[in-house]
Amino acid sequence: MSKSTVILFLLLFAVLLSFLTLHYAFSHNLPFASSLLDRLLDNKTKQTAPLQKDVQKKLSLENVLYLSPNVQNIQEGRSNYVNVILDFKGASPTLAQLEISFDPKVLTNIDIVPGNFFINQKILLKNIDYNNGRISYALESTSSENVPSSQNPVAIISFMKSAGAIQKETALDFLPKTTIKIKGDTGTLNATYGAKIFLSPKKTQQPPLDITGSIFYR
Repeated sequence: MSKSTVILFLLLFAVLLSFLTLHYAFSHNLPFASSLLDRLLDNKTKQTAPLQKDVQKKLSLENVLYLSPNVQNIQEGRSNYVNVILDFKGASPTLAQLEISFDPKVLTNIDIVPGNFFINQKILLKNIDYNNGRISYALESTSSENVPSSQNPVAIISFMKSAGAIQKETALDFLPKTTIKIKGDTGTLNATYGAKIFLSPKKTQQPPLDITGSIFYR
């Protein structure tokens, strides 16, 4: 028998002996086995604890941008409105850039004005592109002491149904360039939710009853 074969045989025997010893120790609850198990569990907890904290931190810092109301019915000849709401957690946003799509064949007379999310603010960009169906709007806070409130809208969008539009529904949706900034750094928007708009047919007015004419007496 060669020397290398003997060494390999001894190594295998040592591994087998160690396995049998550990198996016997755990099955009979020997003190050193319990201590070893506690150490293993403690190391596992230390490794997973930071990950759990990171997940909790992420959930607590979610920023969600949405339109309210998110569903509405509109009729021709009437003005309609949606509020742009930013529900933020953590540091206060200092700038909001909105990119919103719309169908120019369905919606017209579109306008967007600042809400009272920022107390003191400046409009950086305002463009309503009917060719591509896009609203581009950006505004920033001009006060370092400004504390925005999620209860107040960032902006308010007004619109009307286009005359002769035959579609039954349309939508206002946020585009990927929509973003927020926090003290100059780009923030994270975890989710955006647009609005669905249903188009009701124009109500036709009944002609007034014609009561003119001659009255005959018998």
